[in-house]
Parts: sequence; C-alpha cells; structure tokens
Amino acid sequence: MIIKEIRIGNFAGIENKVLNFEEGINLIYGDNEAGKSRIETFIKAMLYGLSSKKIKGESERKRYISFNSNSAYGEMVVLFKGKEYLIKRKFGSSKKYDSSEVLDYLTGNKLDYINSEEPGKYFLGINRSTFEKTLYIGQLSVAFNKDKEEEIMDKVTALYGCGDHEVSGEKAVQKLEALKKTYVTARGAGSLDLLKKRYDSLNEERYEAEAICEKNLDWEKELIDKKESKQKLKSEIENLEVYKKYQKKIKLQKEYKEIIDYFRESEQLKNEESEITKIISKDNKVIDEEFLDNISKKNLAYLYMLDEKEEREEELNTYITALKEKNEEIEKYKFIDLFGDNLKERLLEIKYEQQNYEEKIKSAKEISSLIEEEEKELNLRKVAFNEIYENEGIFDEIKSTLDLYELKLNELKKAYSYEEFDDENEGNNEKFKMIVSALIFIFGVILFFIKSISFIFPLLIIILAIGMIVYEKMNRNRINNNNNNKSKIDELTEEIQKIEILLDNYRRKLKLSSTEELIKYIKKYIMFKVYEEKMVIKIEEKKRVLKAYNFYDIRKKYDKNNEMIKSLIRISKCRNVNEVLEAVDVYSKINSEIEVISEKIEFSKKTIGELTNSIIKKEEVLKNNLRVIGEENLDIQDIDVLINKYREIIKKRDELHANLLLVEKTYRALIKGRDIENIKEELKDVIKFDSNYNFESEEEIEKEEKKKSNELIECEKNIKDVENNINTRLIGKRSLVEITEEIENVSNKIAKYEKQVKAINLAMDILNESIDEVRKTVGPALNKGIADVFFNLTDGKYGEIKLNDNYEMMVRDESELIKGSYLSNGTFDQLYISLRIALIEILFNDEEYSMILDDAFVQYDNKRREAAIKLINNRIKGQTLIFTCHTIEEEIMLKNDIKFNYCII
Repeated sequence: MIIKEIRIGNFAGIENKVLNFEEGINLIYGDNEAGKSRIETFIKAMLYGLSSKKIKGESERKRYISFNSNSAYGEMVVLFKGKEYLIKRKFGSSKKYDSSEVLDYLTGNKLDYINSEEPGKYFLGINRSTFEKTLYIGQLSVAFNKDKEEEIMDKVTALYGCGDHEVSGEKAVQKLEALKKTYVTARGAGSLDLLKKRYDSLNEERYEAEAICEKNLDWEKELIDKKESKQKLKSEIENLEVYKKYQKKIKLQKEYKEIIDYFRESEQLKNEESEITKIISKDNKVIDEEFLDNISKKNLAYLYMLDEKEEREEELNTYITALKEKNEEIEKYKFIDLFGDNLKERLLEIKYEQQNYEEKIKSAKEISSLIEEEEKELNLRKVAFNEIYENEGIFDEIKSTLDLYELKLNELKKAYSYEEFDDENEGNNEKFKMIVSALIFIFGVILFFIKSISFIFPLLIIILAIGMIVYEKMNRNRINNNNNNKSKIDELTEEIQKIEILLDNYRRKLKLSSTEELIKYIKKYIMFKVYEEKMVIKIEEKKRVLKAYNFYDIRKKYDKNNEMIKSLIRISKCRNVNEVLEAVDVYSKINSEIEVISEKIEFSKKTIGELTNSIIKKEEVLKNNLRVIGEENLDIQDIDVLINKYREIIKKRDELHANLLLVEKTYRALIKGRDIENIKEELKDVIKFDSNYNFESEEEIEKEEKKKSNELIECEKNIKDVENNINTRLIGKRSLVEITEEIENVSNKIAKYEKQVKAINLAMDILNESIDEVRKTVGPALNKGIADVFFNLTDGKYGEIKLNDNYEMMVRDESELIKGSYLSNGTFDQLYISLRIALIEILFNDEEYSMILDDAFVQYDNKRREAAIKLINNRIKGQTLIFTCHTIEEEIMLKNDIKFNYCII
C-alpha cells in the first residue's frame, strides 16, 4: 500500500491541509508544534480509527477532536495493487457519531467488501496493534511490549508454517475451539453438556423407578409380615386368657425355675473361671493386660520395621531396575564421552560460528567477485590507451605541450583583440585632433578676457580643449601599444607553429588523424585516469575489507569445524547437528537421572542395613518375653495372634467373674432362706406348664390383653395401607424399561459427542505442538534478522540478539549477553528499530507498505543516523514517511544521492 495524498478537513487544530506523497522516501519537515505528530495520528486514524485506549487519562478522541467543532474529518488516497482507493472518515464526540467509507477512486463506487472501520486490515493485512509495533514509529516510542491484541508472532508463525496466509494454525485452533464450544461450554450450554444433564436426569428418574420397585418389594414383605403379626397377636390374646387361670401356680413355678437356673449357672461359672486361671498362669506368673501391652508395643515396632525394610527392599529393587534401564538407554549416547565435557556449549558455539563463518565466506566471495569484475572492467577500458602506456612518459609531455598550446592560443586571441586601427590613419587623425584642440583652447582664452561675455562659456570651451588634448594623448599611447602588440602576435604565431609541429609528431606516434582527435584522446585519457584512480581506491578498499575478513583463516576454521561436525554426526549416527544437540540433552538428562537413582540406591542400602540391625535387636527382646510365658518356639510374626488369644482369654475370665458375682447375689435374694426341696413339692402338678409370661397380677394380664387387641386393630389398618400403596405405586410414572431405553440412546449420543470432542482436543493439541515447533524455527530466524540490521546500524559492534516473548532483547557485547535496556538510549532505539525492520521484512516480504517515522532518529549520533537512513533506503519497500524538525536528514540524503520527496508543513 502506498499513501498518495492526505486531505485534512479538520483534525486536532489542523484545517484544510493537503499533502502529496510519492513512492520511496518522503521527508516531511516541520518546526516544533507545526503538527507533524498530529498528521501521523491522522494517517493512523484513517486506517484504524481513533483508539479508546487512554494515555495520561485521555483517549485519542478527546485529544484530537476539536472542542469548537466537536468533530474531525478528512480523506486519504492510497494505491494498493495498482488501483487507487479513497478513504473518507468523520469522527464525532463518540463512536456512534463516526462515519467512514472506502471508495473506488476512479469510479467513486462504495466498496462494501472492505471493512471501513479498519481499512488498514485490508490494505496492510495487519491490525492496529501490529501496525503500531512495525510500520508506525512515534516520537521516542520505538520500543514496545506484548499486549492483549498481539498477533505479530501468530502471523510470523503462520508465514513460516504454511508459506502464506492461506491456512493459519492459530485460526484453525480458534475454529476448533469454537466447534468444541458447541459441545461443551463453561456454563454447560453445549449439546454434550445438555445431553449429560439429560442423562443425569434420566438416571435420577431410573433411580426413582428402581426405588419404587424396591419399595414395592418392601411393601410386599411388609404385607406378609403384617399378616403374620396379625396371626401372632390373635394367638397371644388367646394365650393370655389361658394364662389367667394358672397365674398363681405359674408364679411359683417361675421362682423355682429361676432359683435352679441361678444355682446351676453359678456352679458352671466357677468351673470355667478356674479353668481360665490355669491357662493364663505360667511358672507362678499370671499373664495380664500390662504384660500383653508391653509385648504388643514391642511387636508393633518390630513389624513396622519389617514392613519398612520390605518397602525399602522393593524400592531398592525398583531403583536397581531403573538404573539398569538407564544404563542400557545411555549406551546409545556413550559416544558423547569421547568429546569431553560441555559438548552442548561447544556444539552451539560451533553452530553459531559456522553460521557466522558462512556469512563471512559468502561476503568474501561476493567481494572477491566484485574485485574481479571491477579489475576486468578497468583492464577493458585500459586497452583503449595502450599507445600511451607503450610510450612511457609521453602523456606528461603531451599534456604539458597541450597546456602550453592552449596558453599561447589564448595569448594570441588576446593580442588580436588589441589591434583595432591602421597606424597611418591613426597618426593623421591624431595630428588633426591636436590642432583643433589647440585652436579651441586659444579661442576659449580670448573669450575669457572679453568682458561682455559671461566667463562660464569660455571656461567650458577651455575645459573641452583640455579634455580633447588628454584624450589624444591616451590614444597615442594605445597606438604605441598596438604597434608592440603586432610584434608580439608574430612571436606567438611562430611559437604556436612550433608547438603544432610537436603535436603533429605526438599524433603520429599515437596513430591519430588530427590534432582535434589528439586533444579528445588526451581528454578521454585524463577522464580514464580519474576513473582508474577511483576504481583502484575502490578495489584497494575492497581488498582491505577482504583482508580484514581473514578469509583463509575463516575458511580453515570453517572446514575444521565442519570436519568435527561431520565426525560427530557420523559417530553419533545422527542426521544433523540439531539431532546431536538433542542427543546431548537426552544424555545429560539420563546422566542426571542415573546420579539421582544411584544416590537413592546408596541411601536405600544404608537404610536397609540400619533397619536389619534394629530388627535383630527387637527379635532378641521379643524372644526373651516369649520365654517367660513358655512360648520361645513361637514364630515372632505370630505374636499378634498369641496376644489376641490371651486378651480374649483374660477378657472372658473377667466377664465370667463379674457374671458369677451377679448370679450369686441374685440366687441369695431368691431363696430368702427357704428350702429348695419344699418349693419343688408344691409345683409338682404344674411343673410341666411352659410359658414365657411374667405378669404379677390379673390386672396386668387384662392390660396386656387390651394392648394386644389395639395392636391387632392397628396391624389390620397397616395391612390395608400397604395394599393401597402396592396398587397405586406406578400412577404418573414411566416404566423402568422406557427409562432404560432412553438412557441407552442418550448414552450413545454422549459417547459419539465425547469422541468428537476428544478428536477436537487431539487436533488442537497436534496443532498447538505444530505451532510450537514452527515458533522454534521462527525464533532463530527472527533473531538473525534483528542481528543483521543491528550489525549494520552499529557498524558491526553487536552480532548476536536474543528476543523473548515480551519483545525484550538480550545483546551480546563481545563475550557477554546483556539486557537491551542496559544500552544507551540511542543504541536502545536502534535495537528496537532493527526489531521492527526484521518483523516488517518477514510480515510483508515482497509487498509494498508505508512506514511512518516521527523524529525516530532524534537520539542517534550523525554516523548512525546516516547508517539508519541508508538502511531504510535500501531495505524498506514501498514508501517511507519521515517526519522531522531537523535538516540533517535532508543533508544526509543529498550527500548520499538518495532520491526523496520533500514536503514542508
């Protein structure tokens, strides 16, 4: 895109201003506050509109729209791909009052396919942020950082990844993300999200249906239980009626039975307690809880150590296996040991050295080629003057003779210009004029003495006579000079004839047909000598540059490095240096892992040894404790079983003793001093009656009977409720079969969509990996582009640049990498203009574009300012608009014969 013309109607105080620009460099000069920065902003606003971004609390709209008119407007004519376009824009107090359109400049037709809000995206193919970071350099604003509208690296990556803008990896990822959002979103509004919600809802419905089914089974079971309870209650009511009749005898029977039961239980408990006491007594020592707790603690510590040892041994085996695998893996990279330490650093150094050597070799070859061409051209031109070179010293003779010839001809011409009159005529005229002058003088004296005549008139006549006499005297001197001049002409003529004879001899020697040809030949030879002198200086300068390159040393070093690289590639069986570097990284990583694993193995062995010693000591203590209870032959690992066994025995003994005390107390309370045999005689008629009732009075029996009757009524009511629940359970509900079928359909769809989402994620991962790989290529290329420009700007002082993701740079100063921000202000500006030019060359390639600079060289010294202007002239394609308030840029361009269009604001 080329800006042809801007027409500012009203913008930031500038009114009715028209500026015309041309392709190439346009130098726009203006004093301070003449409006240079405002004109730059107008151009940016025509391409991208006014930014809402605030600087120092004010937006561009507020800063650049006139307060009085409350609007800004203008036009801009651009040339794009051989066709002219007209951009018309008007900016109001807010964006809703803005208007913009892009027209075909030839027909005036409105072009709807161009985004009139940001036509710069169509004409330049970049957004506002990228424009400000590449083509637009404001005053003291050459540096920049990454922002949220970042697209530079995406575009560069796309260019490296596919060669043009046809397919962008970032756009592909964005489209995949958009497609993914149709399935899943953060708010759960995607089709897959909705299906999952439906699936959850169906599962809830299925769980509810299953719960109803399960509940129905419970109801069925409950119905059976209720009916059984009904029968049981009826039977109990009947039994209560019978029990009333035998209440008294049953009471006595119960007492007898209880007494006998307690007596028997008492005797049994005593026997059991005695047996248990024998079991837990060993060699007059009773095994109690304290003894068992002590052994348990020691055993627990012992088992913990065993587990710890086993874990450590498993861990050790794992480490040994891993070490073996790593040693087997590292065998493939053992060749690296042949090249000593720091192979990666040396390889990287050699790699960059080779790149540098290649550039220097290429430059040296180019310079050598130029020297050969220039020497060949010089020799071709020299052939035309072989005769002079064959007659050594003749040129100086001819030149001095020609100079003398020219001098004598000029003297002759001058002598001829003095000769105007004939000697005889001049002499007669002179005598006549002298007589007339004398008579006039005498006449004037006579008149002076006549009183009747005014003295003024005679005085005038006398003055006239004196003047004529003086004139004649001077004329006589001139005549004498003419006579002398004639003799001089004769002498000059004779000398010129002699010179012409000499020139004729020279002409014949040089095989020329005339003196005029001789003169032309000598002039050409003089011009050739000037040309030859310049060319010799030029060739010598190139030879000095070539010598400074140390071509043969560089070539020797390059070949040596190349042999080393080839040898390394051959030994490593890699395809290139990058693969070797990757192998070195892998080797270093594996070595580090081996060191870590080896340390872990040593630590594990040490720990296992310590644990083994502790375990032996613990075993000895435990065996001593087991000897006390006569279990010295027991396997130590079975101690827990033994301890639990004894704990159960002790527990049982304690329970038996407690029960025995309770039974004895109850037994004594029941007999109340009576004889057990008398009680037995009284109950001999009803001793066989079996009953579980324990009522003390008839009132209690009737009360229980009434209670059972109420329970029977409640049971019959519950039976009816359960039967109703069973009959109405499925009203308003779908069947479990229908729900299951729909769940299966939804599950199939979910599986299908999840498969598609998985495919999208896989595609995005692959694309992101590809983009990362391309960026690995972009980085070195961009670093090289920046370094190339910066090298030229700084006269070769800095050669290596490192650019990070936030556009901050590291610069190699001799052998040390330093931050770009540590450089002087001028050098810092040159570093970032190098970045901008490198980005422009990658982004635009062979396309035409307009670059705008606002006093961008204000911090440069004169030498680097000149280098920067020459660099822009040679490398910037299309158009450059340089706004300045200095005249040095103009002087530099004139000095270097740089063509430019000059505009004054």
